[in-house]
Amino acid sequence: MTAAQPDPTPTRRAPISGIAALLVGIAAFVFCWVPFLGLGLGAGSIVLGILSVRGGRARGAGIGGLAFGAVAAIPAVVMTIMFIAAFVIALPAGTGTGTGASGTAAPPGATASPAPSATSTPSPRTGAEEKAQYEARVKERQEAERAAREEDARKNGVELPDLSGLDGKTAQWRLEDLGLTVRFDGKSGTVLAPVNWTVIGSSPGAGKRAKLGSTVVLRMEKTAEMAPASPRPQTPVPE
Repeated sequence: MTAAQPDPTPTRRAPISGIAALLVGIAAFVFCWVPFLGLGLGAGSIVLGILSVRGGRARGAGIGGLAFGAVAAIPAVVMTIMFIAAFVIALPAGTGTGTGASGTAAPPGATASPAPSATSTPSPRTGAEEKAQYEARVKERQEAERAAREEDARKNGVELPDLSGLDGKTAQWRLEDLGLTVRFDGKSGTVLAPVNWTVIGSSPGAGKRAKLGSTVVLRMEKTAEMAPASPRPQTPVPE
């Protein structure tokens, strides 16, 4: 028996990688303007072309696919980058569309309530609210003025008002309200009832400054007498 002789014609592999590289490269060249798709096809054709050239099978088709893929990859990269940039820029403006505060989609048929306008008419306030706000502003202004006067008085003293013509009691109250003490100097005697005396001058004089707690001497002139007490009415004795 004779041994079987091998077929002298060697089996040739089909140049699949080269043809695939060429077809994918052409597709990448056609769809290079489509983001991601063109980039993926271009990268695939380059990989298949390199494998075909290195394997020595259908090198012409592999080189063609490699060339198409390289040419298509450039615009595909540009289009992909532009698409991503446009998506990122438009993302903040579109996040609130059709979604609630938590980012979930609004139920169908639900209409978003319009945002309050900056020029919307405020609700009218009642008279009691207006009065309370006015009184609060007045009180705040008075407190600020009083604090300013007290600070000025502590540093520079208080300015004496013109008390001429006032009775002694009224003048005394005014000076005591300013933080000063009073001593009376009667022109014609001792001042016992200041209300019956009239101020004719002061020391220090009007417009001068005196330190808090200091004594102001009021020069007085008697101008009135105290009215005598009314007599007690007599009850008639019945006969």
